[in-house]
Amino acid sequence: MRSAEIQTMLFNQIRSGLPAHISLPDNIANLLNISIDSAYRRIRGEKELSFEELSQLCSAFNISIDQLLSLGEGKVLFNGQFLSPGSFSFEHFLQQMLDNLEHINSFKEKQLIYQNKDISIFFYLMFPDLIAFKYYLWMKTHFQFPEFKNTHFTFDLLSAENLKLIKKILQVFIKIPTIEIMNPDNILTDLRQIEYFKVTKGFNSVQDLNRIYDSVEKMIDHIELMAQTGKKFLPGEEVCDSACMHKIFVHDFHFGDNEAVALVGETKMTVLTHSAINFLVTNDQEFGAYSWDFMENIIRKSTLISVSGEKARTRFFNLIRERISNFRTDKVKSLIH
Repeated sequence: MRSAEIQTMLFNQIRSGLPAHISLPDNIANLLNISIDSAYRRIRGEKELSFEELSQLCSAFNISIDQLLSLGEGKVLFNGQFLSPGSFSFEHFLQQMLDNLEHINSFKEKQLIYQNKDISIFFYLMFPDLIAFKYYLWMKTHFQFPEFKNTHFTFDLLSAENLKLIKKILQVFIKIPTIEIMNPDNILTDLRQIEYFKVTKGFNSVQDLNRIYDSVEKMIDHIELMAQTGKKFLPGEEVCDSACMHKIFVHDFHFGDNEAVALVGETKMTVLTHSAINFLVTNDQEFGAYSWDFMENIIRKSTLISVSGEKARTRFFNLIRERISNFRTDKVKSLIH
C-alpha cells in the first residue's frame, strides 16, 4: 500500500472517531504543533507525514501502526483489550464503556442498534445484585481468577467506585436512542448460569438464590415497561415524554452475535463482544455499513413489541416469565431437598 493511501486511511479513521463539533484540522494542528494550513496539507495528502508524526497521531487516537500499515482489501482495524488475571480492572472496564458511550452521546445525531445472545449488559447494570452476580461469574468461571477460587457469591463484590461508574454509564446510556433485537431464549443464559452455581454450591443460602431470581424478574419487568412505553428510563424513575426512544424487536429464531453498531453523525462505530466480556471496537465504515445493513434486514423480519404489538409483547414476556418460573421452582426445590 502506498504511503499516500495509508495517510488518507489514517485521517479517515481519525475523522470517523471525532464528534461533529470538533475540528479535525484544529485537532491535528494542536497535536503536531503545526499551523492550521500545514494540518490541512497533511489531511489532503499534499504533505507527507513523517514517521514521528504518524507515531504521534496513532498514539493519540489509539490506532495500531502495524495494523494500519498492513490494511488492505478485506482487512479491518479493531481496537480492544484481552482480559487476563493480574492485569484486569473492572473499574477500567467500566471506564472504557463510559468513554465509548460518552463519545456516542457527544454527537447531535446518534443511534445505537444491537443484537445479543444474552440479555444486554446495560440491563444487568440497572440492577446491582445482577451485575454483582455476573461479575462473580466472569471472574470465577470464565477467567478463573485465583482470588475467586473456593469462594461463594456475595452481593458486596462491587466497590463504591464501580457503582459510581455504573451510575454514570446508565445516565449516558438512557440519552442514546436505541434499537434492540431480542429473542425469547436470551434469558436462558442467565438461568443456566444460576443453575450452575446452585449445583456447584456457589450460593451461601436459599435466600441468596431467591434474591438473584427476584432481581432477574425485576429486570424483565423493567424491560417490559420500557417496551410498553417505547422509552428508556431507569428502574424506580417515572417515564416522561422527553425520555429517549427505545425500540425492541423480537425475532423468534435469530440469535444475535453480541454486536452493536452506533450511528454517530455520518459515521458508524461497531463494537463486538467476544470471550464473555472482552470487546473490540472499529470505526471502519465498510464493516459498520455491512453490520448495520445486516441488522436492519433482521429487523424487517422481526416483530416490533414497543408501544404497539401488545399481543406479541404479552406473549413474549409471558414466555420469558414461564421459563424463569420453571427454573426457579425446580432449582429452589432441589436445593432445599
